[in-house]
Amino acid sequence: MQPSTTTPRPGCYVGLDVGRVRIGVALSDPDTGFGHAGFVLDRKGTRRDVEAIIHWLDGRAIAGAVIGLPPTSDDPKRCSARMAREFARRWVEQTGIAAVLVDESDSTIEASANLSALGAKGPRLRARVDAEAAAIILNRFAAGWPAQAAPTQQAQSLTPGPMADG
Repeated sequence: MQPSTTTPRPGCYVGLDVGRVRIGVALSDPDTGFGHAGFVLDRKGTRRDVEAIIHWLDGRAIAGAVIGLPPTSDDPKRCSARMAREFARRWVEQTGIAAVLVDESDSTIEASANLSALGAKGPRLRARVDAEAAAIILNRFAAGWPAQAAPTQQAQSLTPGPMADG
């Protein structure tokens, strides 16, 4: 992945863990840059999914979207990376808000472990794990993990690293 090369924009970042069935959504704190789990959206098609996320954001100044990029696979049935890139492209086209892709490897495993440590089990854990994974992806971006621009943008849109001033 090629990191982008400009200064982060002011405002909140939305983190997205895009799956075939659900999308985990997280939001960064505009002061600290730290990502917090938001909600889990049952997929209804990309256009409607993006509209639902924008509605949830309710007018917040969004600096960009950080979308989890799964490891690539040679198996065409497991083309999650292609699906994430396509979602990122559609996000930018539909919202005009910049997006980057960040490695999501093991984020669901990490999220499950975090929630289990807090006592979440069974349906309660499954209901929150995708949003927690989105927060982990968002925090990886804030920590400076390499980020790749969404397919329809120039790489100058967003930069990994601290999102808050100070």
